[in-house]
Amino acid sequence: MSSPTQPPARNVTYDPDELAATGDTDLLDQAARQGDWRLAPIIVGNPACGGHTLEVLATDSDLIEQVLTHPNCPTHLIGAAAASRHPSHRAAAAEAPNLTAKHAEILAGDSDSEVRLEIAGNEATPTRIIDQLTADANGTVAHAAAANPQLSAAKHAELVSQPDHRLLPPALANPQTSLATLRQHRDHPSRWIRTVIAGHDNIDVDTLTWFANNEVGSDEADPADRWVLWQAIAANLKTPVEILTRLACHDDVTVRLETALNPNCPYLLAIEIAASDPIFDGPGNLRDFLIANHPDPDVARIAGRLNHLGTLEALDAAHRINRQAAHTKTPPIRGQHASPDRKSPLGT
Repeated sequence: MSSPTQPPARNVTYDPDELAATGDTDLLDQAARQGDWRLAPIIVGNPACGGHTLEVLATDSDLIEQVLTHPNCPTHLIGAAAASRHPSHRAAAAEAPNLTAKHAEILAGDSDSEVRLEIAGNEATPTRIIDQLTADANGTVAHAAAANPQLSAAKHAELVSQPDHRLLPPALANPQTSLATLRQHRDHPSRWIRTVIAGHDNIDVDTLTWFANNEVGSDEADPADRWVLWQAIAANLKTPVEILTRLACHDDVTVRLETALNPNCPYLLAIEIAASDPIFDGPGNLRDFLIANHPDPDVARIAGRLNHLGTLEALDAAHRINRQAAHTKTPPIRGQHASPDRKSPLGT
């Protein structure tokens, strides 16, 4: 942590990009003391920003909440905020990564539920307090506590052992939930709970396949109610390619989007999904999301090339792109497992 330095000369010019990336705490301190409000958010956003520099920045009321949630925030600033009359300052203190047990105790009893919500979700909060907050009168606070990875093993076991407990969904979503416990609840009548299980990091391929075979294409419920489960399956990093291929032809655009963004989705299948997406008026179509978010820059680039084309033109372009890329990328998957009434975008 840097020590206070003398304010720099007023004519010193600092590069914002350098301040955002530097690990030089003295440079950050000098820039902060220049008092340039345009640089201050960049400095406080740098993880290397030291405690003394954060104290300087904390005098700016517009930055105090960012300062409080910085990993190097001095605990005395957190303590002052915990006693503040401003709920937003107390909530920011409750979110602090280096929250002390003393301050957590104070904030856990705050009259404002937003403050208690931050305490319940903060992994720095002591386990004893998290366990207590599962009984909070505010349901959102109790849910956050049940999902906190620092929840005690005993309290977690208590919550997941009761199929009708109001906190079963967040307790199952907790990272400490074992595969055996997830499998135990896979037949639960609540689709919300089954969705939580399908999206869990600890789930296995066999269970995801079971969900796909028993839920995808089922006509037992309102399709709109089933989409969230399909979205969870499409987004899970363990979902196998054969299931992603089926979901690539799903009626719901969000399911197709999650499928295309899944790192397991083959390159050419993602392009098929992009090409088959109709162009909607204004921004926000599936191709826009692929351009902004796809982990493979080549897919994002190609989605950009397709984005100004109508669906038929985009499909024709995708044909050509896939033929050109086939020798270097994953061979195309034609959607052979797709629903028979929906053809794969590229045909056979």
